[in-house]
Amino acid sequence: MNKAERKGNLLGILAVISFSLTLPFTKFLTKSLNFYEIGSLRALIASSMALLIIIYKKEEWPHKNDLFKFLMTGFGVVLGFPFLVALGMETVSSGHGGVLLASLPLSTAIFSCLLSKERPSNTFWFLSFLGLVVVAAFSNSHSPLEDLSWSHGDTALFGAVLMGGFGYAQGGHLSKKYPSWKVICFALILTLPIIIFSSPFLIHFKIIKTTTPQNWLALLFLGLVNNLFAFFLWYKGLALGGVAKVGQLQLLQPFFTIFFSIILLKEQFFWQDLVFCFMIVLIVFLTSKTKFNSKDTK
Repeated sequence: MNKAERKGNLLGILAVISFSLTLPFTKFLTKSLNFYEIGSLRALIASSMALLIIIYKKEEWPHKNDLFKFLMTGFGVVLGFPFLVALGMETVSSGHGGVLLASLPLSTAIFSCLLSKERPSNTFWFLSFLGLVVVAAFSNSHSPLEDLSWSHGDTALFGAVLMGGFGYAQGGHLSKKYPSWKVICFALILTLPIIIFSSPFLIHFKIIKTTTPQNWLALLFLGLVNNLFAFFLWYKGLALGGVAKVGQLQLLQPFFTIFFSIILLKEQFFWQDLVFCFMIVLIVFLTSKTKFNSKDTK
């Protein structure tokens, strides 16, 4: 392993650790803020910083034909994913959510196939279906019919997996044409008007004034690190160490999430969670090894 590969792995693991803190920090914030406020403030912080970066670097806007793709990326990773994660964390534990979000790379791969000219093998679709079955089984194992709040949280997190997968896949395709940091910045900027105009209706500012310093630190971390700078580390790590090798580090994310949930939130540990987590991660790993063929252009 050369110096560039070592640096790529280091940046990759730092990004994965940052991403793994999303659920614990969001769960912490649900004690005093609702999911509208968490999602809106997180997006507002990240989008504002992205705008400042673009202005400082005097970057040109993307081609007009690509603006809709940037907006769709933003709908996935800036609006859909954070809001649905916050909604899920209102009723579901952080560790439980970490297991469900272990299927995010699988969702990304599926949407990537749908958006590209690649034709996945039957093995890919079989493993994808198997992954969904395992996720559903895990949700039901924690969702007794008499406790509907659990199923609501699982539904929100499953929606987050879909929105996140779509946003990551769309952003990944844009990254073939634009620098990756530019993709996330413009995806954030294009959603900024939506956040600004909706904030007066979604955020209870009287409550925000009483928000503790700890809450603001958590919001700043989610906005600046998880929604922005961690992506810089991640994309740079992929470039230095290789997508195939560094990308596999994402398989560690759910285990980090469970670990931080226990350490930071004092959540109870269930062996069942770890078993399902291993199963989902194994399916994601096997899926990443399947072959893809280009669609016929005839």
